[in-house]
Amino acid sequence: MYLRSLLIIDDDPNVHNLYAITLHDFHLKIHSCFNGFEGYQELRSNSYDLALMDIEMPEMTGLQVLERLTGEGVSFPPVIVISAAEGNHLISDCMNRGASDYLKKPVRTSFLKSVVRDILDTVDITKQSLPRAMYEMARRKSTADLIISTDLGIGNIKYKFGKLIEASFLGKTGINAVDLLKEIQKLKIDVEHR
Repeated sequence: MYLRSLLIIDDDPNVHNLYAITLHDFHLKIHSCFNGFEGYQELRSNSYDLALMDIEMPEMTGLQVLERLTGEGVSFPPVIVISAAEGNHLISDCMNRGASDYLKKPVRTSFLKSVVRDILDTVDITKQSLPRAMYEMARRKSTADLIISTDLGIGNIKYKFGKLIEASFLGKTGINAVDLLKEIQKLKIDVEHR
């Protein structure tokens, strides 16, 4: 039984096999794309829990995939870039365009498992405290709304690519609404993806 889904975007079939074998214990439904454009279309059209993506690929680079998705305002899952290409400028470009992490090839399988576990095994946001849920929204670079139900009313905190863009609760907005919501002990969090 598959619990989560993984998209692998890399032009090397051996890499796909390595990742699939390494992450077997996570019970992931794996879909493979072998060029950047195919990966871009897949991320744009379908929902995944995580994507592993190379930088140097035919048709579109990994950086171009990220640029296009963010430029179009498309919500996409956490993306771990795994590439032999290096340089602080490239890494910061990937992170600024929505990548959750950047790993250098060849990646140690134990390290890959650890990074994937960190992203996937984070307890469901809806079962977290509000500060932890907010942290997870930022860390995952999520585009979604946190709908917070309380005895006093409903609050809304909106994220776009992991950045808090709007919050409202009981007539308060912005940080004032967030601070007020954080003071409430009994609340229920739902995530509404956009």
